Amino acid sequence: SNTWNTSPEIGTITLPATAEAWWPSTAAASAFSFSHDNQPIDLYGNASFWLNGTVDQSTMQNFAKSDWMTSGQINLSSPSLNIELKHRLCKVTVILDLSEWIKEPTITGLGFITIEDNEISSASSGSYLFVNPLLHMVEGKQAYSAIISSYYYWGGIFPPLMKLNVNGTDKFVSLPEQMELTLGSAYTFNLTVKNPDATTTRSAGASECELELVKVEDMNKN
Repeated sequence: SNTWNTSPEIGTITLPATAEAWWPSTAAASAFSFSHDNQPIDLYGNASFWLNGTVDQSTMQNFAKSDWMTSGQINLSSPSLNIELKHRLCKVTVILDLSEWIKEPTITGLGFITIEDNEISSASSGSYLFVNPLLHMVEGKQAYSAIISSYYYWGGIFPPLMKLNVNGTDKFVSLPEQMELTLGSAYTFNLTVKNPDATTTRSAGASECELELVKVEDMNKN
């Protein structure tokens, strides 16, 4: 219940013993389900793909509540207990690049897609959620971060990594082909939102939102 019990009423533990810890308290040592609002969302606006609800990570407090961590079982042979929690989901950060725009576009509805239950390993059988991310600044640019499950975002039967609305038009952004997210990793991307009226020459069918991987970090590094 998010509190430490220091009362001797917790009982006597006979050594050797095992201990296990996890965060947040709404999770479990072996599984995690995102808390959401249960309001279904039609992702593409034509009932072709439904999301089960919205996860709010727009505040630091809510963001932290989604950062599932576990210790695994710890063997105790003495009264001393050292607990090391490890991140079990992944973090994505997208930095907006609006350099093509003289007048910045109106960006709304930006969010990430995740699987509701982290026990599900196959995206094709998962229940999907829309994550309202944490907005912050990185070197003077708008950046959005979210804690999500790691699974394939290649299109087809899989949803995109994220969605945003640019000047009233929905845009969908997928990971680069053959890329997958892994548990315990933090990814930083640049997202170039291209201006359709810019003079830059583009090939036919080029994406209007270009995602570029900047770096990958281990969330569990010391």
